[in-house]
Amino acid sequence: KQRELVASSPAAPTLSPVESGDLDIEAFDVQMDCPGGAPLSGYLALPKNAAGRLLPIIIYPHSAGVRSSDLKRAVRMAKLRRSRWLA
Repeated sequence: KQRELVASSPAAPTLSPVESGDLDIEAFDVQMDCPGGAPLSGYLALPKNAAGRLLPIIIYPHSAGVRSSDLKRAVRMAKLRRSRWLA
């Protein structure tokens, strides 16, 4: 039932550019409506000029409780993956 509910809801994410603090990494604040009214919120960080390249994705989901997303961690992992992927 939950899969059907998610599949029937359009994702329609909103990506707003944010300053990553790193010249090689671009970052976005991601907001997306989800079924049940609790929105998804987090950061997307990726190497600049990565369009058209296959890059690994790392997702750190929130667990029980409320905690803010961590932009520095997203940027750090994007930079680490960039150096390993492009090496």
